[in-house]
Amino acid sequence: MEIAFIVDPLDSLKADKDSSISMMGAAALRGHRIDAFEQTDLSWREGQVVANALRLTVHADNTHWHDTGTAENRRTIVTRARIIFRASQGNRT
Repeated sequence: MEIAFIVDPLDSLKADKDSSISMMGAAALRGHRIDAFEQTDLSWREGQVVANALRLTVHADNTHWHDTGTAENRRTIVTRARIIFRASQGNRT
């Protein structure tokens, strides 16, 4: 299954505090493909919800918890993916 997470900027997530990372890791361990994008990457195109997303490789390491492709490797996902909204509604402290 493809699972896409709408999250805050990846560099702002803290592996020891953000449950989004735990969910991504658990899903990846079960063989699911993980994508991530921010709210600003989400749009409506030709009758479908699409997002400019990064494919993630998730690691069980709090200091280096993910690898991503380059910006050129972003891909458009459509509503066939399962999407989990995890972005904060305010500033992080």
